[in-house]
Amino acid sequence: ASTKVEEDRIEASINDVWRLSQQLTLEAGFNFEASTISQTITQPPSPDIERDFTYSKPRFVATWLPNAEDQWRLSVVRDVSQLDFGDFATGLNSISSSANVGNPFLVPEQTWKSSVQWKRPLGQRGSISITGFYDDIEDTQDFIAVPGVCTTPAFTLGACTAVGNIGDGKRW
Repeated sequence: ASTKVEEDRIEASINDVWRLSQQLTLEAGFNFEASTISQTITQPPSPDIERDFTYSKPRFVATWLPNAEDQWRLSVVRDVSQLDFGDFATGLNSISSSANVGNPFLVPEQTWKSSVQWKRPLGQRGSISITGFYDDIEDTQDFIAVPGVCTTPAFTLGACTAVGNIGDGKRW
């Protein structure tokens, strides 16, 4: 099959930094993204698919310097992954006899990312840091099995996968 995938996107943002004291800095921002993804499949003729997405992506970072050596950073960020247009169309791998089946209904992964980091310089050019993080993920992307799609003799093992959304997830 032959497919054409296009995206129209607009993104606006506003950011600001406040230095409340020599020890405390706050950064805040807000991005808004709106896009339309359209897919045209020409062989065999199929109906065109068009989907609209809107995402708000707030961001907050606080940096605290309790002394001349240590730095603490707390951040909370909303992240939206970018879709790979190759994931919308089917691709065959003749070496491994596998296929990645296109998924025209793929949705970007959206994640609330939070972290706390401690950092201290080591010598003139180095540093050591320890970071703890927690990510709350919506529409997690992974490979999903697509049974019954690959029916040619080269694909008798049914090794067909597609990038798909597998639900929500967490990452520590």
